[in-house]
Formats: sequence, C-alpha cells, structure tokens
Amino acid sequence: MKITFLLLSLLIISCSTKEKKQESNEKIEAVSEKVSLKSEKIYRSELSFEETQKSLRKQLLNAKPNENLKFSMLQELYIRGLVNQINDKIKFELPFNLHGFDCGAPDCYSTDITFEIPAKEPIEFPKTVDFNLVEHGCGMEKEIAKNGIFKLVELAPEYVNYYSEKYGSNLVILGEKRKLYYFPDTKQNSIKANSIDKILEAYDDEDENAIVPYQSTVMTTNEYENFIEKEFNDSEIYFASKRIHESFSGNDEITIAYIAKFLERDSIKVVITHSIEEDTETFYLKGKDKLDFFYRPEVYSGEKTRRKSDYFNVKENCYEFNIEGISHNSIYIKKLCYVNDEKYMSLSEIYLLDGD
Repeated sequence: MKITFLLLSLLIISCSTKEKKQESNEKIEAVSEKVSLKSEKIYRSELSFEETQKSLRKQLLNAKPNENLKFSMLQELYIRGLVNQINDKIKFELPFNLHGFDCGAPDCYSTDITFEIPAKEPIEFPKTVDFNLVEHGCGMEKEIAKNGIFKLVELAPEYVNYYSEKYGSNLVILGEKRKLYYFPDTKQNSIKANSIDKILEAYDDEDENAIVPYQSTVMTTNEYENFIEKEFNDSEIYFASKRIHESFSGNDEITIAYIAKFLERDSIKVVITHSIEEDTETFYLKGKDKLDFFYRPEVYSGEKTRRKSDYFNVKENCYEFNIEGISHNSIYIKKLCYVNDEKYMSLSEIYLLDGD
C-alpha cells in the first residue's frame, strides 16, 4: 500500500513538473511571439504611410475612366488632375508654383502653362504645340499672359521634352519617374531628359548661373489623399449655382452676401471665351476681388451687360448653363465648378461667354 502511494506521488510530481515545464515553455513562446508581433507592428508602422499612399494611388488609378491615359506616360499627371481628355483633345493644365529649391512649400505666385494635343490611341505627341503661359500672384499688379510654340526635341516611351525658341525654355515630362519640370532661360539642346538627375545633383545655390527648374506642388506631394474627389450632392451644386448666377446677373447685395460662403477658396479661376475671335483669357480672383467681382461688375465687365443664362444640369463637380441666342456686348455664365473639403463647398472655376 505504501509502495503504491509512493509511486502515485512520484507520478503526480513528475506530471506536475512536466506541466510546469510545458507551461513555462508556452509562456516563453508567447513572449517570443509578442516580441515578434511587436517588431512586425513597428516595421509595419514605419511603412504604413508608404503602403497607404501606394494603396490610394492604385484606387485612384482604377477609378479613372480613360484607359488611353491610364496606360500612357501621362498616367501620373492624369491621376493628379493635370491632364484630361475633353472631347477629341487631351488638355494639359500645369501650374508651376515652385520656382526654387529653398523649400517645398508653394510660392505665392505661379507660372501656369496650358495647351492641348489631339486625342489619339495610343497617345501621340505632335512636333509642335501652341501653348499659353500665365504668371500671376503676389508681387504682380496684374497677371502676365504669354503664348508661344513648343517644338518636340526628345521623345521616348518614358519621357517627352519640348523646347520653346521664343522663351528659351524646356518642358519635360518624365512618365516613368513621375516628374514634371519647366526649365526657363535655357539654350537649345542644353536640357536632355536623361541628364536632369545630374543637373539637380550638381545644383549649387551660390552659383548664379545654376539651372533651376520650376516644379509643381501638385506633382511633388506624396499625399494621394489630395486627389480623391469628394462626392457632391447635385442639389447643393444646383442651389449654389443658382445663387451665384443670380448674384452675377442681378447684382443684389443680399444675394451676394449669401454666396460669400462659396468663395472661401484662396484663388478662383475665371476663364472668358470670346465668341467672335474664339479665343480665351484667364485671370484669378483673390482676396477682396472675389466679392468685388459680383459687387462691382463694371471693373471686370466694363460696359458689357451681364445677362442671365438658362439652367441646364449638374455634370460631375460643375453646373453647366445653357445659352440660347447671344446678345452683342453681353456676358453670360457658361459653367461653375466647385471643390469640396470637410468644412465647405467652394467655387473654384467660373467659365464665361463674351458676346463681343
């Protein structure tokens, strides 16, 4: 009996020791697993921004409807809203608001280049392109508008390089590297797409003759959140457009005071199309000019009469008006476009038709 009890006790002690050893091993494994998970979490945390932006970019690209632009060297410009196809034209709107290497913040003035090329599949870059250049912002009493011709000097599947003899400047799009540059004051054949990295590496801020390209914060930002189009409520766009249209054609102080909440954007682009000459002019409303545009029509429209347009429909982020019969010496609203953020819906672009 004693022997049996002794053997049973030894068995219990042995099992208990084995269980404790197993429990100890499990705790060690659990701690080890926690350390491993913590390390993975730290690793993932370090890459979270990069991974998030990569995912956002993929979503933005997948949401874009134009397959021709999506699979071309213009892909990045398309994602960021600098290039789009309108009817049978591919339109470029390139705002260069970084004029040096001093910091990454945008300058308070901008050099905007716009042009268009025929929409072909696959995309073809013409040998010559007519372009418009507008400089506007602080330090300028009024905007400076120029026009010229770009000549194609380099073309490859991953880049395109245009040169303007009139202004001695290069416009370079590096599709594969997702870069956009405008080089002012350059000699012909001095800028090659494959040599830009070396030019930037050799930059010396003490060298007065150093080559400094203009860049755009639209292209240099790493945050793809900036390019997610917010959803708009059609009725909100309609009522905002109705009020703005009434303020434009009626000059009613009460209505104008109401639309102030739609004028929060720092700069509102105004594009006027002249019906006779079929050309356009562009200017920007900033500060008090945004309200003055409605309060003081004589400053912006001269002696021309601002007339009512017919309401038509909402298209994406814009409201389009219908104009039937154009009167001489009159101006009409063609389209109003908006941007949105968490705080407000703001007017971003005004398109006018001048009856001349």
